[in-house]
Amino acid sequence: GSRLEGATKEYGLELLISDTVQARVRDRFICRSVDLVRVKGKTKPVEVFTVVGRHDMAVPMGLVHFEEGMSCYRQGRFGDSKRLFEQAAAEGMNDFLSEVFIHRSADLMEHPPENWDGVYTMTKK
Repeated sequence: GSRLEGATKEYGLELLISDTVQARVRDRFICRSVDLVRVKGKTKPVEVFTVVGRHDMAVPMGLVHFEEGMSCYRQGRFGDSKRLFEQAAAEGMNDFLSEVFIHRSADLMEHPPENWDGVYTMTKK
């Protein structure tokens, strides 16, 4: 928990929740994928999310394309992910988190990793 709290700054978010918590609240809240991270001091990656709003609200514009972009990103399809993150931003998800993944996708297109597993390793607590 404290490691996730510290990671909020990296994504420009106020709240990060683990996949375990997301599984418990997904029927009540709309969640947005944030990343698949390996926090400092741990070896097993954790999928993290942020809460967008109550489940009874309309799905925010751009969220569908953002989630599709995240799927492509994790598969190593960085050109597709960049395009989808840009589309999500144009549709209303124009925030720091989208910018993080637009820039990461562009960087990974220029410098493709050899053994991509979709996991971002946190270097700070």
